[in-house]
Amino acid sequence: VSGTLKLGFQLYREPNGSDVDAATQEFVNRRARLLEVLKQNESVVLFQERVVGIYAVLSGSLDAVNVSDVDRYQKLLLTYTKTNYPGIFDAIDEAGVLTPELGSWLNEMITKFTAEFIA
Repeated sequence: VSGTLKLGFQLYREPNGSDVDAATQEFVNRRARLLEVLKQNESVVLFQERVVGIYAVLSGSLDAVNVSDVDRYQKLLLTYTKTNYPGIFDAIDEAGVLTPELGSWLNEMITKFTAEFIA
């Protein structure tokens, strides 16, 4: 997650003009959501909670969520995670890296939650 995050910030900048292609606009929109997730928030205190939020952005799951709704999404995602996937935080802590198994688990959880959030 950290490698992708570093690259994203190295490349992040607001484009000038309206001649931006769809891929660039998608990239800029995703980074705007990432900045929202990374803002200091008293409801997100554990490193593992940050990982869940960052992963949700980098996986594209928040692409359909308005930037103004990202904070609410993140709070509800953490509540959903604690209720439905309580072991995921320990798994993140124990793994120390994003393993394929952990990535699959995160994808499953975030996909289910995002579908409910958007509905």
